[in-house]
Amino acid sequence: MTSIETTCHIAFVSSWAHSLSRLPHLFGDLTSPIKNISCPIPSCTSVGSISHQLHLALPEDKSLADLMCNTKKLQQKLNLQRTDNIVSSILANPQSKRSSARFRSLQGTGAGAWLDSIPQSAKFALKPGEFRLATRLRLGCEMPLGSVVSTCECGKDVDRDGYHLLTCKSGGGPVWTHETLSSVWSSCLQQLKMTHQREPRNCYINSNDRPDIIAFDAQSGCDIELDISVAHPWAQQILSQAALEDGAAASKRELEKAQKYGGEWNMWGRTSNCIALVFEHFGRWGQDAVDFLNRLSHQSTDEDGRSNGREFKTYWRRCLSIALQRCNANVLCKKLGRVVRSKDSTEPCLAN
Repeated sequence: MTSIETTCHIAFVSSWAHSLSRLPHLFGDLTSPIKNISCPIPSCTSVGSISHQLHLALPEDKSLADLMCNTKKLQQKLNLQRTDNIVSSILANPQSKRSSARFRSLQGTGAGAWLDSIPQSAKFALKPGEFRLATRLRLGCEMPLGSVVSTCECGKDVDRDGYHLLTCKSGGGPVWTHETLSSVWSSCLQQLKMTHQREPRNCYINSNDRPDIIAFDAQSGCDIELDISVAHPWAQQILSQAALEDGAAASKRELEKAQKYGGEWNMWGRTSNCIALVFEHFGRWGQDAVDFLNRLSHQSTDEDGRSNGREFKTYWRRCLSIALQRCNANVLCKKLGRVVRSKDSTEPCLAN
């Protein structure tokens, strides 16, 4: 979310670069003045004044002459570089481990897919309250507790950042989120007509562990087991690492799942072929989930039998992203409501 002040210089430079790259083709006698503008010269002259303004707005390692070599989508490139510089400075000097971990999570695959989803159906639409809470999480804003200071149903303090409310098992929030994402993955497999079963029991010979979904993969000719999980980068055991490494929470959960199922033997005498489909609460996907969706997209075709992997991947990435943010918002809403109702009815309720 940027202001005009942060983008006006980039738009100014891009406009000049596009214009200057075209002028020599239209007016050959302007070649010399254009070369002067493309190089930093004293600002006391009229041409120098323009040049001075342009070079102030350029990145330190770039000149206008460099940018004029390829002006296609120049404003987008400059804006992306500016954003990367801002994020890098925040990560280099984080105000806190939580803010650094949040920024790293938000840069991951799928974290912002819900923002560019057109609400053309209920599946892709967030209610106003859901959108506000999801946006608060993304921006690192405090939750709307107003002046209410209370404890959770489990007896622990309620933090204003929403971490405890999202991860506390009392009230069934994490289970609800897990089941919702499992349902979306099931619908994804169903679209590909992949035979699968949810919550199968007695899968392993010497264990009561069970994956969330078992699906038959026709390409490999064997079953694959899917275990769906949501991890939070602010968990005490991973926070320090998540503040320094991209996707640390998802990677740690993937490793835990691999260790959990690695030695299991199924009823057909084969070791487990489990894939951990992990999401971080801020929206980032684990690498195994990214790879699995890419793998599924290769099997997708349209009604005429033509490959439509890109559309398939975009569609389901948005579906899963919307589902996760909707669950986050609803868990927060219900937990906040219970926290307020647990206090005296005369105290202020949730802020708008």
